[in-house]
Amino acid sequence: MNHLPNILSIFRLILAPFFYVCIISDNSQTVVLGVILFIVGALTDYLDGLLARKYQAISSVGKFLDPLADKVLTGFALVAFSSMKIIPLWMVLIVLFRDLLTTMIRTIDTSGRLNFKTSEIARIKTFIQMAFIAAILFIVFLYHTGMLEITQADYDSFLKSDWIDYTMLFIVLLTLYTFVDYILKIFVSFKKKK
Repeated sequence: MNHLPNILSIFRLILAPFFYVCIISDNSQTVVLGVILFIVGALTDYLDGLLARKYQAISSVGKFLDPLADKVLTGFALVAFSSMKIIPLWMVLIVLFRDLLTTMIRTIDTSGRLNFKTSEIARIKTFIQMAFIAAILFIVFLYHTGMLEITQADYDSFLKSDWIDYTMLFIVLLTLYTFVDYILKIFVSFKKKK
């Protein structure tokens, strides 16, 4: 049972590219499968945290794998949205760059000397990012299951509306803020060590 949270995180890592391939498909059934895969991935995120706390199976591997799997799954979602022309690629690249760099710093800082903890603003950024992804996937799901009876032109127009651009811009600004915040904290940490 101790290894189950890590297995779920690995499963989420494996799931992410399959989700991407499905969600960018032209076939409605495949797109719906992609949304379901994302939901399954999100559920494994909830479950691995729950199981890790319940069975006190919190490990250094788990502390690395869980946020990595989250970043990979959300990263694939954002790349998919860019491939679908919903959001600009440059915005996605900023988010991916920050996530990659923070993951690398966490990996290098195995001793925990930098005290590299997730800030409250970073948690807010993650919540807004996940809500944004969920909102878009919800609309995609409704359209491809036929529950949302609108024309293809209206659907395309909705996915290119201003609320998506402004929300993604806000996420990018929060991403840049958290990145600068982390870098400053690392700099201060190094200065204290000297």
